[in-house]
Amino acid sequence: MRADEFLQRFRAAATTEPDNWFANCPAHRDENASLNIKIKDGKVLLHCFAGCQPEAIVAAAGLKMRDLFLDETSPQPTAPPRYGLTLEEYATAKKLPVEFLKSLGLADGQHQSKTGKVHPGLRIGYWGEKQEARCLRWRMAIAKNTGADGRDNRFLWEKGAKLCLYGLWRQPKDKKEIILVEGESDCHTLWYNDYPALGLPGASNYKADRDDQTLAQYEKIYLVIEPDSGGKKLYETLEKSNLKEKIRLMRMPEGTKDVSAVWMQNPDKTAYRKILDAAMAKATPFGKFKKPKQWEEDGRAETSPLNGMKGGRPQADYIAACKDYAQTFQRGEGYTIRHWREQWWQWEGTHYVQVPDTWMENQAMQWLQTSPAARDSHIPATKSGVGNLLAGVRSSQYFGIGNLQSPAWIASGEDARGFMPMANGVLDIELGCQMAAADIDGVPMVDSSSRPVLVENTADLLVTYALPYKYDHSAQCPLFEEYLATVLPDPAVQDAALMMMGLAIVPDTSYNVAFFLSGPAGTGKTTFLEILQELVGQENCCHVDLLSMDKNFKLFPLTECLLNVVGELPTEDPQGRMRYVEGLFKDTTSGAMVDAEKKYKDTVAARCIARHVFATNTLPVFFDKSDGIWDRLIILPFQTRIRGTAREIRNFKDKLKPELPGILNKALAALARLRAQGQKFPEPEACRMAKQEHRDRCDIDAVYLRENYSLLEGYGGTGVADGYRKYLKYLEENGLSHRSSITFQLAVQRVFGVKARPISKEDRTRVFPGLHYEGPIGEEK
Repeated sequence: MRADEFLQRFRAAATTEPDNWFANCPAHRDENASLNIKIKDGKVLLHCFAGCQPEAIVAAAGLKMRDLFLDETSPQPTAPPRYGLTLEEYATAKKLPVEFLKSLGLADGQHQSKTGKVHPGLRIGYWGEKQEARCLRWRMAIAKNTGADGRDNRFLWEKGAKLCLYGLWRQPKDKKEIILVEGESDCHTLWYNDYPALGLPGASNYKADRDDQTLAQYEKIYLVIEPDSGGKKLYETLEKSNLKEKIRLMRMPEGTKDVSAVWMQNPDKTAYRKILDAAMAKATPFGKFKKPKQWEEDGRAETSPLNGMKGGRPQADYIAACKDYAQTFQRGEGYTIRHWREQWWQWEGTHYVQVPDTWMENQAMQWLQTSPAARDSHIPATKSGVGNLLAGVRSSQYFGIGNLQSPAWIASGEDARGFMPMANGVLDIELGCQMAAADIDGVPMVDSSSRPVLVENTADLLVTYALPYKYDHSAQCPLFEEYLATVLPDPAVQDAALMMMGLAIVPDTSYNVAFFLSGPAGTGKTTFLEILQELVGQENCCHVDLLSMDKNFKLFPLTECLLNVVGELPTEDPQGRMRYVEGLFKDTTSGAMVDAEKKYKDTVAARCIARHVFATNTLPVFFDKSDGIWDRLIILPFQTRIRGTAREIRNFKDKLKPELPGILNKALAALARLRAQGQKFPEPEACRMAKQEHRDRCDIDAVYLRENYSLLEGYGGTGVADGYRKYLKYLEENGLSHRSSITFQLAVQRVFGVKARPISKEDRTRVFPGLHYEGPIGEEK
């Protein structure tokens, strides 16, 4: 027997390299091409990764063991087909102009496989409505290319791809009608023929919570249904969609699968438009669509004659199942389970907490196994049944809530940053501030309405935090007041600390500040942080230090927690990493949108809501010499030592817990004072001096210049060369590293706002106008 005759006995045999094939094993029900066939020295070697023995494989293929020894005249195995694709090859195959495809962003590229091999590939970019990059797809072949794993390897997604509809950036402005197709090539064909189109990144990749919002804008949606299994799956998915009433189903002429196939048979725009217009005119609603015969074939009749005679197993009704399953989590008009940011969340009576995917899968499996509604819907209690059920309830009709930014009211989508869930209800923060200010500071109430300060907790409030104690507007905190007066004797600094506490209980980053509790050991910093965390709630705090902000998965907690607390801030930075995280630090302080990433989850864009509060004995060195960092810092100086003295109270945090409602009132009154003062956080003189002292330590150039120079009106100036010579001598005398003349000139410009310039057109000696040296005597020249 020759090699080619031998291989013909095996289904889906595909070569990966000379003398090596993968095929479907005939000895078991194999859909994954798990049989490896090698030819070495005229002998066939068989290995089934499912465990089938060679004797069973040979018998199942209708062969004998002697057939494993091939004829010597057997032809050499065929070389593997070429893997790779260029733009020109794609344009030729699809009968589209190269320049037109280039205008759509298609380009040649080089794709590196996991094994390190490089192949030519066609880069197809996915962009959003504002032409922002979403993801990148590679097309590596025109014809279907089955790999060793049995999968079609024509298409590859770039790592980290955030899938979306293809063509978002080319949508028509009038939003009257759109043609929805599978893949990019159909879009290219339709766009070339002046039809508006959007492409799904695969028949099984329609996501209601991602795509419904885009498609809902159109008055009419034409859906091109392909007669294969992918078309059937897409049909079943959209049959459950809220957009079903807008969709009209199109079929291409007999013998053509999709709009690209029609074009390749009729590459004339006039003829093509005539065929497409006729297909659109015949498009039918879901209820009148005649399903292709291929969809209705009962593939189980062969293996289960009884089922086949009865017409197969009962049709699974996932629409009814999703509705029944969702009702088990219904409370009022909302649900206690939500799918948000690619994760599952459960309402815990006050706020939402994340639950693992496995928990949701277990809940769904239990329901399928025990619920009469599941049996009535004929949903199997299998892994696929669980997956399909959860995929259905993830839609916006049930548990899916899209891209809402927490906190928000789910039903209306409105911002809910003015509300805080607590153990006994949802607090109206604005009204709570006014009541606290009236009781503590004697400020008259502004709100004359009768709205309550506290309403019942509700699952409609999308929020990931809650204060773990009850609200009581009449509560007081004498022990805490005594402690605060001890560790921060300056009344202005006390007030700043209370304002910080008030700001910590609301997701408000508009003041654009971060707080550093600075001072020697034993001065009460750690106790203050413990009180602050109890006030906000331990589970509402995260602990991300400065030098970790550039690491994967570290930013996500800053988008879910109210407070970022670091009790022992690392200040050792021998590699100077601080210079690379200062930008991120500024972004997170101002509440910017960041790419938040969790393990095994898609990256999502989310807003930072956590305020930074760091405690340290030694403040970190910042490299930013501009005001960018320093304007954001509020340093609270703790200078009074209480540890080991008579003022130290054992288990002080536990003694203060009963006072938390009173401390909250103090913080709310301080928050009212803060908001009344405008958008800038007030900085007491002691805090400003502490910050200036530390800034001087971080910027020796500014210290040197302020100590040795001043600006005099009408003064001719200091020569750049002479100033730089004095500066180098200063560095040498203080054991500091050498710096360039450019660094010196930039420092002068930063501190005094003076740029170097020539004395005149005739005299090109460069000077700093008005800069007068006032340093040590003898150095003036």
